[in-house]
Amino acid sequence: MTTASLMPAIAGADPHALRDCMATYQRLVRSLARRFLPGEAEIDDTVQDVFVDLWRSAGRYDGRVSEASFVSMIARRRIIDRLRRSSRRIATEPLEEAVPAATASAEETCDLVMVAPHLDELRPPQREVLMLSVVQGMSHREIADELGMPLGTVKAHARRGMDQLRRSLRGDQIANM
Repeated sequence: MTTASLMPAIAGADPHALRDCMATYQRLVRSLARRFLPGEAEIDDTVQDVFVDLWRSAGRYDGRVSEASFVSMIARRRIIDRLRRSSRRIATEPLEEAVPAATASAEETCDLVMVAPHLDELRPPQREVLMLSVVQGMSHREIADELGMPLGTVKAHARRGMDQLRRSLRGDQIANM
């Protein structure tokens, strides 16, 4: 199959035409994407988007420009779309780094009053981590730095402490029924 007949063949649903188009133009599309996009994953996604778009819009090819120019035009549009999308993303921070509000609501205060008697049931490291996290509003990273513990250990103490508190509170609720 000659390259001059690829777009009409794709538009005509030739089962081999898209594969031939990819074999013919993949290096062109990839080199254009590599020139403007930062990572290999972005490049791969864009190349895939270009060929999906070519498959959808092959019927619009009218032969006034070369197929390579048509492919390049579609590739350029997809690259620009990808760049615009990435520039609109809002920078976020991980949840563990977010600092909770310093003031406690009435509901939170009530929860603290209910939990306080059960804190003595926790192992000292669990109690200390939970107190720093809940009362002081410190992130896991800040607690790790404060206590000189690995971050994973702080997270494990927090999780195990919360699990123990849940079990203790459920036991109280069952006893009060």
